[in-house]
Amino acid sequence: YHFLPKKIKSFILRVGIKKDSTNEVFKNIKLLFTKKIFLFNYIFLTIIVILFTPLNLFFILLAYSFSINYFYVLIIFWISFIFGKLSGLPGGLGLRDIAIGTFLISFDIPTALTLKIVFFHRILSFFPTLPVGFIYLLYFGKDKLKNIYNGFL
Repeated sequence: YHFLPKKIKSFILRVGIKKDSTNEVFKNIKLLFTKKIFLFNYIFLTIIVILFTPLNLFFILLAYSFSINYFYVLIIFWISFIFGKLSGLPGGLGLRDIAIGTFLISFDIPTALTLKIVFFHRILSFFPTLPVGFIYLLYFGKDKLKNIYNGFL
């Protein structure tokens, strides 16, 4: 707690968080990063995510009979992912697709086919999460949805 800037300390006090609870949180975070098994598992799972997430795009390209080196697909996917995150739009909508499309066109894939590949990739990677989000919205947002609905009446 003592290493936090004054503005953050005053914010913590205004919000009503006790000093003891913040010390406990920082102590738990420190314990997480000093345990070697936690760090190993975290790094291992991160590597799995980094390597296996672009497989979606790789297999879509193979389905359309385009054989691009997996290393290039990995770079295309993650650069477009970073662009999408920097855009601030949900799911990087638009900018990610444009980045993937631009990279694929640079690999001499026809534009019409690139549009199909990017669209199919977006459907397979983004839209399966929508039902999960909708279920969470219905379950956890009942009161807010009622307030919104009553506001329209």
